[in-house]
Amino acid sequence: MTTLKVMCWNVENLFLPPPGDAPAAERFQRKLTNLAAVIDQQQPDVLALQEIGPDGALQALQAALSTSLPHASSGIADGRGIRVAFLSR
Repeated sequence: MTTLKVMCWNVENLFLPPPGDAPAAERFQRKLTNLAAVIDQQQPDVLALQEIGPDGALQALQAALSTSLPHASSGIADGRGIRVAFLSR
């Protein structure tokens, strides 16, 4: 039997850090590392994410993963610039 593993996660405002803000860049990198560790452990086939910021944040998360989730799609941002996104095998 074939299995499909789906993971859903609210990543709580995953936004790229402002240019030149070293403390924010460090926090962002820590967050990416922590998210990637859990996602890599679970190895989902499809990953649904909530609270992704503007372009770049989703790609940064994809790059941080050891698990290959090369297909990406993100929704239309709300008034705060927050969207939902999907990564998949």
